[in-house]
Amino acid sequence: MISNASPLIVLAKVELIQKIVKMYKTIVVSSKVAEEIIIEGLRINRQDAVLLNALKKEGKIQVTSLDKKHEGLSERIIKEYNLDQGEAETISLAMQLKNKEVLMDELLGRNVAKLFGLRAKGTLRVVLDLYKENQMNEKEVRTKVEEIIGKQFRLDAEILAKFWEMFEMIKIRKEGEQR
Repeated sequence: MISNASPLIVLAKVELIQKIVKMYKTIVVSSKVAEEIIIEGLRINRQDAVLLNALKKEGKIQVTSLDKKHEGLSERIIKEYNLDQGEAETISLAMQLKNKEVLMDELLGRNVAKLFGLRAKGTLRVVLDLYKENQMNEKEVRTKVEEIIGKQFRLDAEILAKFWEMFEMIKIRKEGEQR
């Protein structure tokens, strides 16, 4: 999974990053994203940055540089779509590695990723995936979503309502499979 900074920071803050790494095996980030999630965080003594740095040292978070062609693509994305460097590098890195899926929360970044033929997943979608894979139970999902909101993670009411609707559908499906 190729990821932008904000999902990793939030998932580390609510202590779900280990489960995410277990589910995806490896998380790949660009140099700019690594700077945002680790270097800047360590500079201000953030606990999430300490955890993410440990995962990087274990090889579970891998930093991959853009080649020249994709550096140019990243610069073009920044100029044409007004994305920040981390989001642009995440999209460019997915293109470079021919990976069709990115982890990204910002709506504009997700929309630009779609323009490039990528599937963008957000933090809440990953929580649903953990539930579907039996890595979390219903109580844990509810608790972690509350924690995510408590960490000043910006969620509009429509996205949150859609999340709970999808959660209920998955829950019903899972209950049907267990019978």
